[in-house]
Amino acid sequence: MIPQKSQVVFQVRFRFAGAVPRKSCLLCSLALARRHKNPRFLKIVTYAPRFHGHTFRINSAGELDSEVKKWMREAYAVGEQNGLRRK
Repeated sequence: MIPQKSQVVFQVRFRFAGAVPRKSCLLCSLALARRHKNPRFLKIVTYAPRFHGHTFRINSAGELDSEVKKWMREAYAVGEQNGLRRK
């Protein structure tokens, strides 16, 4: 975890997640290996074939459900650079 002035960033080998507190929510971003079509994502930006930035909002602790946990596990694997190493 890398705390910064206005956000917190999570890193393994590579940064894979971040969060910015707002007055009424937590604005979160994850690096995922594929584009997820889900209405919870406010924005998706493709940076590379296996690196897609996904932004979503958390308004309450109840929104941290199994779906978000699944995305976080995938983002952690992206941060480890799994599948990107040369053979």
